[in-house]
Amino acid sequence: MTFKIIRFDAHDRLLAKARAYISAPDEMMQAPGEAITLLFKAFKVADEELKLKIVLMLGTLARPQVIWPLYKLMHDDQESESIRHAAAIQLSVIGEILENPKPLVQQLKQDLRSENAFTRACSAFALGWEGNRAAVFALIEKLYDDDPEVQQAAVNSLANLNDERLFDLLVERLQNGTREQKRSILYNLYRFTARKSEVIRIYKSYILGCDHSLAYDALAIFETIADPISNLVIYRQCLKNADPRLRELSLARLLATRSPRLAILEPDVGPLIKDPDPRVRQAAIRLYNYIRPSIILS
Repeated sequence: MTFKIIRFDAHDRLLAKARAYISAPDEMMQAPGEAITLLFKAFKVADEELKLKIVLMLGTLARPQVIWPLYKLMHDDQESESIRHAAAIQLSVIGEILENPKPLVQQLKQDLRSENAFTRACSAFALGWEGNRAAVFALIEKLYDDDPEVQQAAVNSLANLNDERLFDLLVERLQNGTREQKRSILYNLYRFTARKSEVIRIYKSYILGCDHSLAYDALAIFETIADPISNLVIYRQCLKNADPRLRELSLARLLATRSPRLAILEPDVGPLIKDPDPRVRQAAIRLYNYIRPSIILS
């Protein structure tokens, strides 16, 4: 008689349970301690895609016991930069709920002095939770770091602190920083809701100003705080901009409003149907068909 040996693979079962937790977060919340232990075990044998999902799931658990394992993971140079960066972001998510975040803050501030630029950038990201005033001066210092990614991480975290007093500092760097730092600041200024009118003025100045390299970035974020229909003058100017990205984005944003007031733009949209850029042409045709549905263009 022959017997068939059925192979028992503990790793497969471990990974299957981890995927089950990720697919059903409610089940995981019923026994978070057990889930955290299992997820960290599964992480060691998971592929890159599952590892990233596990790190993100650990952040949603928001439990103090995941802090130092995530911190260790952030420093693990055997892992990919994507995984390490994800761990840093989850630390910033959990840091806000810690009863005593001081040990973590002190360690991360020390890491900001690392010779490794990626470590400094991850540490800056990790410090970016609302109300983390203990990190303000350390993050401000990183605005002047030699590495552009560290600068951008510092900008993002300073905006995350939700401290309106930092607005003027970032505006100053918007005038004097590198192009990449300026771009990062533009993508974060809208979060200073108490300074909305000033933020709108700044975006307008970059959309219509002489620094064409940042006009697209300013327009990309402009819609999040300003109604396109109330700012048709801005969009009309963008339809004449030399950068095809601005023309295409303006056409798409205007069409998304589905407003009857778009009819006044017919003289501006019509010529773009023959624009040299094919993406602009297609966007113009879609908007023109909305303005003049009786004339269907294709």
